Amino acid sequence: MVEPDKDAPGRYLDELASAAVKYFGKKPIPPDLPGVSEIKRLKSDAKGLADFLLHKPHIQQRLADLVDYTPNQCLLTQEIAHIRARRKIHGRRPREFNGDPYEWARENELEGICFSGGGIRSATFNLGVLQGLAKLGILDHF
Repeated sequence: MVEPDKDAPGRYLDELASAAVKYFGKKPIPPDLPGVSEIKRLKSDAKGLADFLLHKPHIQQRLADLVDYTPNQCLLTQEIAHIRARRKIHGRRPREFNGDPYEWARENELEGICFSGGGIRSATFNLGVLQGLAKLGILDHF
């Protein structure tokens, strides 16, 4: 079984910084980007850029939008190993990961469920949904 990544926030910043370095190797840094002078200095240093971004969520967000590397893309990438392992348990043959998490999700017809709320009413409703999916024999598809 694959262990959960205990360094997910660091991993996201490392991957965002690497995506930015790759992006800035091809395209100019917009002058209105917050922290532009420091980003220009670190534009080819992924580790330094990740360290700079650590406590600057507003710059992380702008940079992620610019280079098209969002937190959900990072999270999906980390989940793929878990999804593949789970699908093997249920006799489904997932394709190998090709490097693009969104393409992989489409190819493997990935489905997910999101639940909202935090109180007893929402928990009761959510449990009913899960029990219904289990009764139908389709809970393992999510």
